[in-house]
Order: sequence, then C-alpha cells, then structure tokens
Amino acid sequence: MEDLLRSIKLKLKIKNRDKIQELGVNLWLVKHGLKPSILMDVCQVQSQGFLALIKSISGDGMVLKIGQDYFMFSKKLLLAHLEAVLQDPPIYLDISTNQHVIASQQIIDAYQGIIQNVKFNILNESSDFVDLEPESDWNMCTIFGILLGYPVVYYFKIDQECSSLNNEDLLVVSLNH
Repeated sequence: MEDLLRSIKLKLKIKNRDKIQELGVNLWLVKHGLKPSILMDVCQVQSQGFLALIKSISGDGMVLKIGQDYFMFSKKLLLAHLEAVLQDPPIYLDISTNQHVIASQQIIDAYQGIIQNVKFNILNESSDFVDLEPESDWNMCTIFGILLGYPVVYYFKIDQECSSLNNEDLLVVSLNH
C-alpha cells in the first residue's frame, strides 16, 4: 500500500492526505480485481497523471473520459465487468418519485444499450484514452454506478430535480462467507 501512496504523490497533485488514502484504497481494489474502475473526483483533472498512475498498477490500464468526468480502469477488468452487467444487470432503482420502485424494463433495456455502447468504445479504442461524449438522455448517476460496480444503481428522469438521496456518500459493502 505504501508503494501505491508514493506513486499517487509522484504522479498526481493531491495535497489532501485523506484523498490520497482514499485513492490508494481504490487503486488497491482495482489492482486486486475487486473494483472495476475508479471515478477520479478527488482532484483536479490530470489526465496524463491518471494514465501514468493506472499504468503503474495495471499494464492494460486506461482512462475513460465521459463528459467532464474521468475513470481509471484495467481494460480487462472493466470489460469483464461490463459483460457481466450485460448478462446479469444490476438492480435499477427508480428514485424519480418518493415511492422508489424497480425501474421499468424499458429503462433497463435502454441502459443495457448504453453499456453496449461504452463497451464497444473501449474495445475499439486504439489508445489508452477513451473520450466518450454522453448522449443528452443518459443519466450519468446511473452510468457511474454501473462503471463503479454497484449491485444496485439508481435512476431518475434527468429532466427533473431529484434529491431523495440527500447527497449522501454511497458505499458498496460485500459480504463473503
């Protein structure tokens, strides 16, 4: 872990010690195949630093820019994850109203198509940097949840204000027995 923390300090300009630790844990999870990608929201955009950092832990490391957001990932790991999502989708929770429900099959099918699109773009990119412009009807919260490997992702209509999660941090917990 100390090597990861040193690598972060060398490759990225992050001063906040807690953010360095958080990124170190996330990199460790990707390195050991326990998380498909990392959303780089802990510091200002440093795309070359992001790429150098993910390459230092994964030979097939890549960076995905989707809109204005950046993800670091192992190509093999994320593609396997996306294929698993296509075979067995996460639970899509529609939080558009106060009565949260499982999303309709139409919504699930639409996001399965989006995941196919993301996978296609990663597979067909010849460089280590994928620049994907989202469509206007993509709910980025839903896509981020999928890319980050959440077993339940939330969906809401993008043309409405939705605050039912109260900006709470989300945490994935896995129990193995």
